[in-house]
Amino acid sequence: MKENWQVTNLELSKRLKELGAPQESLWYWVEYYPQDKPILALLSYKELRDSRDAFSHLNEYSAFTVAEHGKALPVRFATYKRGPDGSPDDWTCIDNKDLVHLFAETEADVKAMMRIYFLEKES
Repeated sequence: MKENWQVTNLELSKRLKELGAPQESLWYWVEYYPQDKPILALLSYKELRDSRDAFSHLNEYSAFTVAEHGKALPVRFATYKRGPDGSPDDWTCIDNKDLVHLFAETEADVKAMMRIYFLEKES
C-alpha cells in the first residue's frame, strides 16, 4: 500500500483548491523549485510553514486526510471498502440523496471525489 494512502492524491487536491475548498489541513502537497527543477513533496503543516521562507515559487495544495474529509462532507453519505487492499477502485462513496456512487483506490480519494461532486454542484 502507498505511504500516502491516508491523504488525497495531488490531482484531487489541486481540483479541490480550484473549487475553493479551504486550504487548511494537517498535510500539504508542495511543488517548489530550488534549482529550476520542480520537486513534489508531502509535508506536514510545520514543515510547510518552515519551508515558505526557504524556497521560491511554492505551490501548495491541502492533502486532506480521511478524517478532514469526513468533517467537511454532509451526513447523508456512506463510505465503505469493497475489495482487498491494492485492488483498483476498492473504496466506494455513496450519496443516498442524489444516488451518486463514486469509486477510488483509497478512502481519502473517494471522499475527495464526493467533496468535488458537491462543490461542482454548488457552482
